Amino acid sequence: MTIKVESAAGFVVGATVVIDVADERGVQEAQTVVAVNTDRDQIVVGMLSWSHSASPAAIPVLQPGTKGALIAEWNEYTPSSGTDIAITSNLGTIA
Repeated sequence: MTIKVESAAGFVVGATVVIDVADERGVQEAQTVVAVNTDRDQIVVGMLSWSHSASPAAIPVLQPGTKGALIAEWNEYTPSSGTDIAITSNLGTIA
């Protein structure tokens, strides 16, 4: 199975790649690279066990041990710092 990647640089024949993400669909899988075509930015794996996204959006193909893909971000807001709370504080009056 030939897979088009953003850049085939760094992919190694015989190495394992992780295809897709672990989500509710459960289609993430690991496969071994059998060929690399850096001229066309393609890698070839022996087979795919799952049908991956049919949408035009790209799916991640990562080599373990290399830079990962950002899958989520969040910011937290705490209205009061934890140091303002004493063991004897009346938690019902803390806003």
